[in-house]
Amino acid sequence: MEALELFRKSIEEGTPFSVVLLDQNMPGMDGYEVAERIRRFAKKDQPVIVILSSAPGSVEAARLKKLGIERSLNKPLRRATLLEAIRHGLKLPAPSEKTPIPTAQMEKARGLRLLLVEDNRVNQKLALRLLEKMGHQVTLATNGREALELLKPNSFDLVLMDIQMPVMGGVEATQEIRDAERQSGGHIPIIAMTAHAMTGDAEKYLSIGMDGYVSKPVRAGFLRAEIDRLARPALAQNPRPTQKGEKYMSTAIIDFAELLARVENDRELMRDLLLIFKEEFPRHLQALRLAVDSLDAEKVAAEAHALKGTLCNLAAGRAAGAAARLEQLGRSREVSEFRGACDSFENMGKELLLHLEVCMVEVYG
Repeated sequence: MEALELFRKSIEEGTPFSVVLLDQNMPGMDGYEVAERIRRFAKKDQPVIVILSSAPGSVEAARLKKLGIERSLNKPLRRATLLEAIRHGLKLPAPSEKTPIPTAQMEKARGLRLLLVEDNRVNQKLALRLLEKMGHQVTLATNGREALELLKPNSFDLVLMDIQMPVMGGVEATQEIRDAERQSGGHIPIIAMTAHAMTGDAEKYLSIGMDGYVSKPVRAGFLRAEIDRLARPALAQNPRPTQKGEKYMSTAIIDFAELLARVENDRELMRDLLLIFKEEFPRHLQALRLAVDSLDAEKVAAEAHALKGTLCNLAAGRAAGAAARLEQLGRSREVSEFRGACDSFENMGKELLLHLEVCMVEVYG
């Protein structure tokens, strides 16, 4: 309601907002309803509206088109992705292709250990070349069964999974991977790749446990963006080399390098975010525990979703993965798994708060 009032005043004063960034999930009125009401005030195609979502599977493509929403972006946001969406919506010229990519950004995208699951030799060749040119180390599996065998002894940062394959398809392989993770507590990002792109496919693949989706023929830009979006949490689960004076980075409970990059190296902003988290996390954790104790699946999913978004934004990859598991259990109403998953998450949360306390002293004194 506050946003609608501000927008109405901006029109009356002759200075309407050019861009509106809307969170999809808000109490009382969601982003779609706000967008619909804004369209009643505004001229056609004004303003540019971008929806921000923490749950890709919940995005409603038909409503986006009907309301003239420029794009739906997943949180945590990437600076380049947000700028590109705004630029495209405002019909601004593309930046020069000669603009160099910052070295730090290039380095962050390199060195991932990827498992490519693809049976078509032409597609294998193309994908392997694209991925290797991006600087990644790629292992190839020709079907889902082979992928499962490779995952057992090896550690990968991300899986690119074809859907239709002989022996075992991508859907079945993903379900087996997620079933195994319910026992182990881990979570590896999986990107679906399919030539049979149809309306609703993205939602279907996300609902079975995949984290992203690219259609064939694969475009390098889309593939790179999707890997970059999902690879950061995966990297945050692995310890990075410790530099002198950086003991707090020897664990990957929070990836401070990634968090600093997200806030444009603004240490004061980072401190504010961490202090807010310290204040609000216990309340959300208590609400989650109450939902688990009452076996309220809908509430478990909602609370876990909120916690997941916060933890992702703070580059707390391990805890975010545990929250994501709880959210999935809530959505699938697997109430028998609630208590164990919540206990695990709660222990991880206590470890996170303790770690954060130490880090705040070391970084800020």
